[in-house]
Amino acid sequence: MFLDKLFNLITKNKKVTDFLSFKKGTVVNIRHGSEAEFSVGIIQAIKDHCLYLNLPEDFSTTDIEGKNLECRVEEKDFEYLIYGSVSGVRVGEFPLIEVAVSSYHKYPNRRNAKRYSTNYNTSITLKDLNNKISGACLNISLTGVFMAVSTEHDIELKSDVEVEIDVGDGKTLKFSALVVRSVKEESVNKYGMQVRRIDKVNSQILQDIISEIEQNVKSLALYYLIRRRKF
Repeated sequence: MFLDKLFNLITKNKKVTDFLSFKKGTVVNIRHGSEAEFSVGIIQAIKDHCLYLNLPEDFSTTDIEGKNLECRVEEKDFEYLIYGSVSGVRVGEFPLIEVAVSSYHKYPNRRNAKRYSTNYNTSITLKDLNNKISGACLNISLTGVFMAVSTEHDIELKSDVEVEIDVGDGKTLKFSALVVRSVKEESVNKYGMQVRRIDKVNSQILQDIISEIEQNVKSLALYYLIRRRKF
């Protein structure tokens, strides 16, 4: 079976802690079902076959149990792709979800810049074409973006594009990019784009965005570390 080869399956004789040793406070990007966007979560503990995470604000407590989850953790040397399902939910002042891990994949982190999950409205224009294609920026880094568009649009690899991202507060991030990755899914097409040309003004906007996201993630992690609970 393909998944057996690609992923390390967690069996009854193995525990998550035998393979994954994330510390409390580790940032994890989470999505469930067919959602295109990731939400940010914080690992609270790892026990037996389960991860314990804070419940992201945009997750509902009423229908999340039993949902399949995809979790991504990016560290300095490695990235982890973890699959599982929500096996328990604790509501109250400190809501948590218990994720029963079924498989994971560990691979070298060859990226030259850290990525951050986002959900910005984005438009791209292909070279020599005037019509704009609308989509969503799913993650961003100092060197590129990953965005989703409707399946009616099929963009070829190595295409030159102009990117405009609405980053809020009346600001628009603009730069030229090269399409370097293509992922076709049932509901959307996703494209990785590498920044090719960016002026000083937009370079500063991009740096400010990354700094703000980093600060927000650190604040979120600190919030849950201070309110530590035993499992």
